Amino acid sequence: MVSQKREQTFQVGEECTIVVETCSGDLELSGWDRHQVEVRSPDGEASVEQDGPKLRIRTAPANDLTLRVPHFSDVKARLVSGDARLADMSGTVDIETKSGDVAATNHRGDLLIHTVSGDVSLRSCAVTGLDLRTVSGGCLVESEIDQEGTYRVSSVSGDLRLLIPEDQQCTVRMHSLSGRLRCRLPHSTPRHRRRETEALINDGGVEFLVRTISGNVVVEAAKHLAESGAGPAHATEGATVREREPETEPFGLDEGEAEETAPSSSTAAQRMEILRAIEEGEMSVDEGLDRLEQLD
Repeated sequence: MVSQKREQTFQVGEECTIVVETCSGDLELSGWDRHQVEVRSPDGEASVEQDGPKLRIRTAPANDLTLRVPHFSDVKARLVSGDARLADMSGTVDIETKSGDVAATNHRGDLLIHTVSGDVSLRSCAVTGLDLRTVSGGCLVESEIDQEGTYRVSSVSGDLRLLIPEDQQCTVRMHSLSGRLRCRLPHSTPRHRRRETEALINDGGVEFLVRTISGNVVVEAAKHLAESGAGPAHATEGATVREREPETEPFGLDEGEAEETAPSSSTAAQRMEILRAIEEGEMSVDEGLDRLEQLD
């Protein structure tokens, strides 16, 4: 069944699967207790195709979309330049956008976010798994860490600020060509090399893997997560990702280790070509990182 209206409601079960395709319009997604999917497209009609508990939603270019869905819904959204905002979800959400920003509050499920230049802000979350890939966007992740979860962030030049409960046990492992890791929680560093640093926070725990070319990582306490149990909290617009880093020295090179020599013109040209391919979507971030590491 295909429906085209500005406001539509569809009956589904406690769990459903939703696929969203939009161009330059923004997406606002929130969970609620009803076994219904509410679709609103104030700027124009949205095309909705339903097959039992599965919905496919498409909008015309520049049309914004607002969805309210059951909390445990699985959502896959494909955007070009629109922003995506989600709140109060507990299912798996997969968002891919080129230049739009992604913001989430009070998320309780898995998150897969792929963006080229958009910023990512996760606030007051308890993400059970994270796969975040970006080229140049800045990332703020404020979340409890599930000891059975899988956490991975890949970036070319975007920085990551990781805010976790003060007593959270986890192991941050960072692979980077020139980025630095700063940690303001109790930790030890059994592995500390020029391109690989491992920080065992509060004696270590589930691994949080970060791969980056030049992006920096800051880890510090998200005090209100421990105080209030990660309830909803809205980030200040425009100031969530690039907040000032703490005044602490980064983990530097091992004592006596020589600085990297300047790359040859041929190597520099190859690096630029790889970065261009990532930027244009011709190569994934992970593949680009592997190729860049092989050049050194």
